[in-house]
Amino acid sequence: RARELVFQSSRGNCSAQLRANVQRTWPQEVQDLDVDTAILRIEQRIALLREARRQERISAWKQDMAAMGRKATKWLKRSVTVLPASVSRVTSEGIQEVSGNNQQALLFLKGFWKDVWERPAEPQELRRLRSDSCDRTSSAVSLPPDLSLSPKELMAAAGLRAGGSASLDGWGGDEVSVLPLQAWVQFASLLARWQQRNRYPEVWTHYRSSFIPKRDPEEHVLPVDALRPLSVQSFFCRVALMAKSQVKRWFEAQVSPCTHGALPGRGVHAALAALTTAFAAPGAVLVSLDLSQGFDRATPELTVGMMARQGFPVQWAQYLMHVWGKQSRWLTWSGETLSAPEVVSTSVPQGDPCAPAAFTILLQQGADELQAQALRAAGIGPVFASWAGWLVCWGVWFDSYPQASLANAVRALDCVTVLCIQEVSGRSCFDRFLHNPKRHDAADLRAAGARYDEKQVAATRMLWRKSGAEERAVVGASCVEMFAFQGGQALPRSS
Repeated sequence: RARELVFQSSRGNCSAQLRANVQRTWPQEVQDLDVDTAILRIEQRIALLREARRQERISAWKQDMAAMGRKATKWLKRSVTVLPASVSRVTSEGIQEVSGNNQQALLFLKGFWKDVWERPAEPQELRRLRSDSCDRTSSAVSLPPDLSLSPKELMAAAGLRAGGSASLDGWGGDEVSVLPLQAWVQFASLLARWQQRNRYPEVWTHYRSSFIPKRDPEEHVLPVDALRPLSVQSFFCRVALMAKSQVKRWFEAQVSPCTHGALPGRGVHAALAALTTAFAAPGAVLVSLDLSQGFDRATPELTVGMMARQGFPVQWAQYLMHVWGKQSRWLTWSGETLSAPEVVSTSVPQGDPCAPAAFTILLQQGADELQAQALRAAGIGPVFASWAGWLVCWGVWFDSYPQASLANAVRALDCVTVLCIQEVSGRSCFDRFLHNPKRHDAADLRAAGARYDEKQVAATRMLWRKSGAEERAVVGASCVEMFAFQGGQALPRSS
């Protein structure tokens, strides 16, 4: 401040009031001195302080040397250093293998997730979306087609991102958060140009994929299916879109009151309050239908297509398809990375700020139907079947309670079920498929007198689990998909 005062005085820009305000902030010992003398005194104090700190470092180094390496030995013998957990997998012969190093752990993870990423990914709802035969009602609330992000919005959002992790381009939150406004003016101009051409930087399709444990390791080993990939893209892709007030209002308009998550005020606590109230009713049954690999099995084309159908601007939908449609994921584990990326086009990257909103919109129609079923159904079976049917349409898996445990829970609540829950679900899915007027192959099956057979379902499920990628691709493209997909409900293979 003292040097700036001298500079401004030389240009005639320093008033008496400004000089008084500046001098009021000086240390007490130099407040009565003129500016040049004060600068000299301050420089002497700084030099003395630097010398004192240098002498402290030299003294500490001499003490460490006199200890004959005791400090290094103590560091080596400390017990707080924990090696990364190993990763285990089960081979096709049923033998458990445990990784011996980080690169082997990465190969185990790559092998497990390649089955997910390379699956046949053309669910029923995607085919209907492509043929414009989707029966989902379009939203009455749309975003403006020319929606843009201003430099000030970008700068304000980036300022809140300090500490955010960097992706493969090296830009982290600490750097991006301090970029000046002029940098965001240039970025906004480039973004508008890229949107007009529908061409974006190639680096935006590259992700650093880390694996986050779902639970604590047992005996220092984690199975591959207990780790979920969290994909981190370029920081410039994560700055401001979902923070824009217009986008927030649009998203809130797409989500029914029964849906919780990805929205302010709709967290776990709010959902728990609603469930507790409903469960207090006489004869109420609470069933958990946990999605398995939800983001990883959500097809980007279907997910983005549903957003566009609900009023998401075309130019931003094209941007999402660029960054999601053909991802290059660099798998990392415990600080090490595979030498080549995995190309992924069948999964929504969990880590993109747009992903929770996109996934919520995808599930919304099924969630609304599930809510209606739960309010009018006499038992669990139809509710279970409704949700299972929708997940099959989307190509998403779900984990349910084991059949026997669920049946015991139902009996304990004095609820009566004629058939096992899973069989009820299978029959309901089969009936929905068989009487779907939009499916020509269903008409052929009706004419052939096809019937649901639980024994054939079990046999087909086993065949599906043992089949390879080529066999699954054939099955996935046929009318069997709805029942054989994911190893769930299945049609007899002979049909």
